[in-house]
Amino acid sequence: ELDSPQERLATGEPLRLDVTGAYLYGAPAAGNRFTARMAVAVEQHPLASMPGWFFGDPTVSLPRDASDVVDAGLDDAGRLQQTLALPAEVRGDTPVSVVVAGSLYETGGRTVNRSLERVLWPADALVGLRPLFDDAEGSDANARAGFELLRVDADGRPRPLDGIELKLVRE
Repeated sequence: ELDSPQERLATGEPLRLDVTGAYLYGAPAAGNRFTARMAVAVEQHPLASMPGWFFGDPTVSLPRDASDVVDAGLDDAGRLQQTLALPAEVRGDTPVSVVVAGSLYETGGRTVNRSLERVLWPADALVGLRPLFDDAEGSDANARAGFELLRVDADGRPRPLDGIELKLVRE
C-alpha cells in the first residue's frame, strides 16, 4: 500500500509517504526493497468538482522526467515512512500535480507497483477562469470571447475578494 496522510500539499511542504508491504498470506514484507520515482506537472484543473475551470500558470517550467526519490528497505513490520522534497523548480506559485510511482520487490525480484497523486495548492484561495466557449476549439474568429471568474479555496468553496485586477492579453 502506498499512501500519504496529506490530502493536498502546501507551498514549501514536502510529501510524506507511507508504505506498507505484506505477502498474500498476511506476513509483513520485512526487509523487502522499495523504490519510487516522482514526477511533477502543472495542474490546470486541480479541483475535480470544477470541470472546465482553469487555475494557475500553464507556462511554468517544471522537470519533464520523473526522478528517483526512494531506494530503501521496509522495516520488520513491513513499513517505510519517507519525507520527499519536491523538485526545486516547484516554487509554489501555481497548482502542481505530484505523482509518486512506487515498486515493492518480492524476494524473487518481481515487483508490485502502486502510484499516489497529490496536488500542491499554493494559496488560501485561487482565481479560476472558465471560458464560455470550447477551450479546445477556441472562440470564433472576430467574436467576443467570454469568461467566468471565480476565487475559490482548495475545496472549491467561493472566497470573494474586492478589487481583483485582471489583464487580458490577446494573442
